[in-house]
Amino acid sequence: MDFASPPGAPARKRAWPALVAAGALCVAAIPAAGQRLPPPPAPQAAPEPIEIAAPVGIPAGARTAATPLSNVYLLSREPASGAWRVAFREEATQPEYVTRNGGASASGAVMVNCDSREFQLERFSLFRRNNLQGEERIRLDRRTRWQTPGRDTLLWRVVELTCGGARSAAPRPVASTVPDAAGAALRPALPLPPPSRSSGQAAGAYWVQAGASDNPALARSLLDKLAAEAPEVGAAGRRVSEAVVGDRRVWRSLFGPYADRSAAAKACAGLTARGKACFVRNGG
Repeated sequence: MDFASPPGAPARKRAWPALVAAGALCVAAIPAAGQRLPPPPAPQAAPEPIEIAAPVGIPAGARTAATPLSNVYLLSREPASGAWRVAFREEATQPEYVTRNGGASASGAVMVNCDSREFQLERFSLFRRNNLQGEERIRLDRRTRWQTPGRDTLLWRVVELTCGGARSAAPRPVASTVPDAAGAALRPALPLPPPSRSSGQAAGAYWVQAGASDNPALARSLLDKLAAEAPEVGAAGRRVSEAVVGDRRVWRSLFGPYADRSAAAKACAGLTARGKACFVRNGG
């Protein structure tokens, strides 16, 4: 009902106030001289899809914990001042891991106290793609405080693998639907041997391990290939070291030696930046 015009007024006359009001609104919408309309919002770029890739460079015999979205690998475990110095790596097996965390692979090192089940962070990095490739999304340096990891977190699994409370399971297949591993029958973890020393190597010398193989020729071939690709390896000495891991005999691909751990870690970091996995060993 129109309350602005008396009853019986012609339709044209009754419509006039409405037309005047509409014209006022149109005039009000026109910007004043010198003013500019704000630019339209820029279209949001679609995030780059991440393709899940199979992990490479994992040492033979590495302890493994499988989760619904990733595999956690214990690369090394060395005694240090009443604790363990541990290097670890995590690789996504499902795209949902990337959605949740912003990256597809992570690596780091921690000190682990098995009596208290606490850890002390030494370093941590999260990379955009699998196998420590792509943009480094997160980088954390050493923390002096000892912390208790939350249950079912990455560092909780690292502590469990280090201290023997966790069991080793076969790694998850890449990009497949995996059921929850709770209650599954898992084989016991194979013990990690202490670092072996070879004759002729000075105590306290540090080496970088770039891989391991069941075949000594393959272990040597890996070193030759890395030497051609990475100056960190090409400029260093290279050797293959025999070791027993659980019930398996393996040959480690090592380069060095370095006088101190920091020099060896720097060389390893250079190799890691090229997408290769490695860790430091004391005495080879």
